[in-house]
Amino acid sequence: MAVINIVTAFDDGDMVYLKTDPYQYRRIVVGIEIIGGVIAYILAIGGESSSHMEIEIATEADQSFQTEQE
Repeated sequence: MAVINIVTAFDDGDMVYLKTDPYQYRRIVVGIEIIGGVIAYILAIGGESSSHMEIEIATEADQSFQTEQE
């Protein structure tokens, strides 16, 4: 069995935000999956999880969303 090392932008346990989430809820990276040769991150919030590409994810909340809602 071959071992493959993959370098990822985010690791299990990292706390991240979705760039398109207007509420900027914090999510946790719980895994990765490879879909068609592209890395997708599995993010969890509460009891739900979803897969997202790196371009959708940020390490800091987008404060402009919070300003718009006030």
